[in-house]
Amino acid sequence: MTLDKLKRTLKTLFFYLVITIVCVSLFPAVSSLLSRQLENLPLPESQTEFSQPFDALLEPLTVSSLQQPLPQGYRVETEEGETVFISPSDLLAALLETEIQSLPEGWQEQPSAQTALLMRIIGLHSALLGMMGDRTEGVSVEQLNNICWLTADECRTIAQPLSQSSLEKNTDSSVQHAADTAAGYFLSKDGKLVREGGKLTLEEIYNRLQNGETPSAIWNSICGEGYRLETVKTP
Repeated sequence: MTLDKLKRTLKTLFFYLVITIVCVSLFPAVSSLLSRQLENLPLPESQTEFSQPFDALLEPLTVSSLQQPLPQGYRVETEEGETVFISPSDLLAALLETEIQSLPEGWQEQPSAQTALLMRIIGLHSALLGMMGDRTEGVSVEQLNNICWLTADECRTIAQPLSQSSLEKNTDSSVQHAADTAAGYFLSKDGKLVREGGKLTLEEIYNRLQNGETPSAIWNSICGEGYRLETVKTP
């Protein structure tokens, strides 16, 4: 999927948000998720806990910015077959619920573990955006109201399916803070989304960092030279 197509898709999805927000009362679970997201926004800890490792990760990389904002939420199918509206950061945090257990105890204090988590979030988001773009490209606003943008099976191919249990219980706060920090970024190369960024698991990234590889070297190995980080404004 090219970035031009992504831009058009983002415009369509953003327009659809107006309709979704009006109809959000039809989705009780969605309302609680959005409420939790809004409650977290004023808290600086959600952005500062990972600010230093994130700045260090970005420093040697080329980062460019798209003008289109990401939608405030994605329509995603749960493992139980229901479609929910969930923010990008909440979705990414929920999909990493199992993977985070692969990190050693006390990982929150380890720079390599923090960096691995941020890299996993960015790579995973790149792949998810590509999948959503395929499903929603050329779809009308009315049709978007009746389909999910990501299926449970699609989520399973690169992480884990979204489940009701992961939505109902509190996500690890450190994972949530990392997702809040990195959810606005994704990988691209030659004007296309790099979906391969979602193939490396959190454990694989962590082990490679522990073995002395740099973030750039790891991404070069799966993206090839010339990749870049894209950032999208949030509404």
